[in-house]
Amino acid sequence: MRVAVINSGIVQSLLILPEGSTIGADKTSASVDASYEVGVGGETETVSYSAVNRAPAGCTFVPTDSADIGWTYDGTTFAAPVVISSKADLLAYAAAVRYAKEVGGTTVNGHAYLSDRETQAKLTAAVLLCQVNPSATIMWKLADGSFIDLDAAGMTAVASAVGAFVQACFATEASVSAAIAAGTTTTLAQVDAAFAS
Repeated sequence: MRVAVINSGIVQSLLILPEGSTIGADKTSASVDASYEVGVGGETETVSYSAVNRAPAGCTFVPTDSADIGWTYDGTTFAAPVVISSKADLLAYAAAVRYAKEVGGTTVNGHAYLSDRETQAKLTAAVLLCQVNPSATIMWKLADGSFIDLDAAGMTAVASAVGAFVQACFATEASVSAAIAAGTTTTLAQVDAAFAS
């Protein structure tokens, strides 16, 4: 059985496990039943055992016929790495990843908030309203469609947190762009990893 050893969605290595091996439900181990014969004084005895292979810390085992080292795995499908031909392509990819993260929403005080460009503008308007009328109560729609009442301080805190999240996305893109220019970031996986944290 050919098995990919996966860490953070990327194939790190490949193993060939004995025929009949099974992967555990948590995908962190593989086992196979085996036996051998021991002969003593003209008599033989069969000793049966189960051999277990454990994945390295943080890794999982996934059977594959075709994936290779460096391929990605999203939980169901393996994909070959995309070849980037230039720094300009990597910079464009980094901008696209930043944009997707920026507008993908964030969590503030246990509530999921949208962070798309329209929501960013509405947050700015809500904070302005709170500055003009400090006793205002804002009814804000959360990402899941539910509503929450926020006083001026709460609305300002949410807007500040979402703004900080958006700025962190741009800061990551700036850092990644500098690394691309320096030649220390050269793959899509490195760009993705920078935005994953």
